[in-house]
Amino acid sequence: MSGFPWSNMEKLLRHRGDLFITFIPNIGRVFDRDWNKDRDAVAQLVGSDIANSVESSQGIFPAYLKKIRRLRPHTIDIKIQSGGGYYYMLIFSAGQKSRPRWFGALMDLKAKLEALDGDDVKSALDHLEGRQQALDDGRWF
Repeated sequence: MSGFPWSNMEKLLRHRGDLFITFIPNIGRVFDRDWNKDRDAVAQLVGSDIANSVESSQGIFPAYLKKIRRLRPHTIDIKIQSGGGYYYMLIFSAGQKSRPRWFGALMDLKAKLEALDGDDVKSALDHLEGRQQALDDGRWF
């Protein structure tokens, strides 16, 4: 398993500036395959504190998000459904000490995106690739 190591993420989180992070929760499936064997690989991505303390793969993302929020309290996570039981997490982390003005707009975006499902994602991709004319069913922005 490879990815962006926690040591580098921590360096980025300590610098000023807003961050956009993608997190694919399916790394937990690797963790579930052989908990002890894959612990070191998961530790590289999220930190050994998380890899050694979570009881199951379901605990990885909440612990990771909590760890980010210790360094960046103004952080929003958005769950994107892709269909078939898969999903992705987007994490927006503000670099300011006070809550940025754009946070309200991001909360609105979170509500809209989390209301979409895998069929909506397919429709959007079909539109982008020219197989569908418009996204006009009222669920889109």
